[in-house]
Amino acid sequence: MRLVIQFFFLIILIISIYIIIESDLDKLSFILFTLVTNFYLFFSFKKKLSSFHIFMSIFLWLGFWLKFVSSYLFFDLNYFELAETDNSVKHINRTLFVSTIGILGFVISSFLNYIFFPLKLTQSKKNISFDFLSNLFSNNKILILIFFSFIFVVVAFFNFKYSIYQRGVISDYKSLIILNPIVKWLLLFGFTSFSSILIYHALIKKKKIIISLIIISIFENFLSSISMLSRGMFVNSMAIFVGIYKLNQSIKIKKIYKKFIFLFLLFSIFFLISIFLVKDLREKKYFNVEIENNYPETHLNQNLGYNLKSNKLYLLGKEVILLLSQRFVGIESVSAVIKFNKLNYNLLFESFKETKKNKNIQDTFFSSVVKKESHDLTQSNAKNIFFIKVPGIIAYLYYSGSLIFLFTTCLFLGLLISLIEIAILTRLFSNIIFSSLISQVLAYRLSNFGYLPLNTYLILLTILFNILIIYSIYAIIRKIKT
Repeated sequence: MRLVIQFFFLIILIISIYIIIESDLDKLSFILFTLVTNFYLFFSFKKKLSSFHIFMSIFLWLGFWLKFVSSYLFFDLNYFELAETDNSVKHINRTLFVSTIGILGFVISSFLNYIFFPLKLTQSKKNISFDFLSNLFSNNKILILIFFSFIFVVVAFFNFKYSIYQRGVISDYKSLIILNPIVKWLLLFGFTSFSSILIYHALIKKKKIIISLIIISIFENFLSSISMLSRGMFVNSMAIFVGIYKLNQSIKIKKIYKKFIFLFLLFSIFFLISIFLVKDLREKKYFNVEIENNYPETHLNQNLGYNLKSNKLYLLGKEVILLLSQRFVGIESVSAVIKFNKLNYNLLFESFKETKKNKNIQDTFFSSVVKKESHDLTQSNAKNIFFIKVPGIIAYLYYSGSLIFLFTTCLFLGLLISLIEIAILTRLFSNIIFSSLISQVLAYRLSNFGYLPLNTYLILLTILFNILIIYSIYAIIRKIKT
């Protein structure tokens, strides 16, 4: 493992030195940008840090450092949509500096987390409800897994068939007031929450990985992602793996490394398959194209640079590379915000007024006001299909034009979510797998922040609802058994 980490950072060092030597960028700006993003990624895996920093550092690394480097090396900085003007280098330097300040806020919050309220997993204080559920899962594992599998397969199929909640699709079933949010919650992280409870109880009781549990969890994420037409299968599965990693730092799980590697390889296979399937399904759904035919020259395909006559294996490989470098919002949004010449707190407050439109939903505040784009650029053939762009938390906070506000708010958010994770651990028997899932959801929300910002309360209420359900189950069992 240490050799892998050393090789990883050696590659980063070589790439960084090459860009420093070959580019006309300000050397200090790029060096600081590289040091901050990569140090955060490395430091986030410390034992005493909350899981939030692992997810946030990965999302920021992918959306900022990897995206910038990929753009510089392979795409001639087209991510920044820069005109060939004399001040383009100056603009990129400014973009790197603003990005560094935002990421540095999260880095400092991780220091404070590590020093003043380190993560501690206490395994001694269990009660009757915890022991009862552990025994229940252990004695009825097959029955519970069959029932769980049946439920998520049915929900995924139902959602896929009727498009209750799918990426970029306006549902035709808005009248189902109760059903819609339940299906959305289950697919986004409800089912994975249940998986995290099962996996945690099994690990605490047996001190070893139950492979069947993890496989079913991976398969659930696979089906749920396809059902939602989402290429983000990896985020929930990553939360499970990170949770197991953090738990192993505390209790030393038996024979973890071989099983962990096997399960990670299995997850990687399912993830690649999901990318391939979702890509085809999106083309068919968004542009009314039959999967077996050649893909049309849509704006989406032109952006991704697909070679339409290539074989599907080539397309799959390119899809993976593009997903890593383009899927995560980051430095290109900061670049777009900097190009807007009226940055101030009034712009930030004005963004709070954004509401969901029934028509021209793609005319978001970020797209229409900041980037000054027309929604026709991303319009599909179907009336109920839409594509939106979000700035991400760093670009969004820089609507204010204040570096101090950007830094302090990122620092505050990092501290707040770390404390939330600690509170969850305190109330739910140190279930680091479940708390990792919640931290991942919040980190992912921040990395994709900016569309309907005031609606953030909805995801917070959903998370609170999720926690209350689990806590209530423990409380009810405790009351019955005493």
